[in-house]
Amino acid sequence: MIDLYTELMVLKSNAGYYVGRLSDEGFPYSRDSEYFGTKEDAQITLDLMQQIEGYEIELDQINDDMDFYFDKGIMDEKVLALFERRQIVHDLLTDAFCKLNA
Repeated sequence: MIDLYTELMVLKSNAGYYVGRLSDEGFPYSRDSEYFGTKEDAQITLDLMQQIEGYEIELDQINDDMDFYFDKGIMDEKVLALFERRQIVHDLLTDAFCKLNA
């Protein structure tokens, strides 16, 4: 399937800068943040949103890996390392959400 819109990016309108997407024809498609007075503030928000997305993807993969080991009845160093990494990623995700909503 072909995407009908771009990845998230910093865009500008008369109301200010924001994080959003353009349609495949180059028109505004979505606004995924509030408006900002500066491009830099919008970029900080975009960076945080991308960090959050990456952490969510990593958490999903960790959970899938843990499910695999649990289904096989395996509880070894790999599973313990996954537990530890899951807590670290969870903390990073929480911190990024807090910064985004500050």
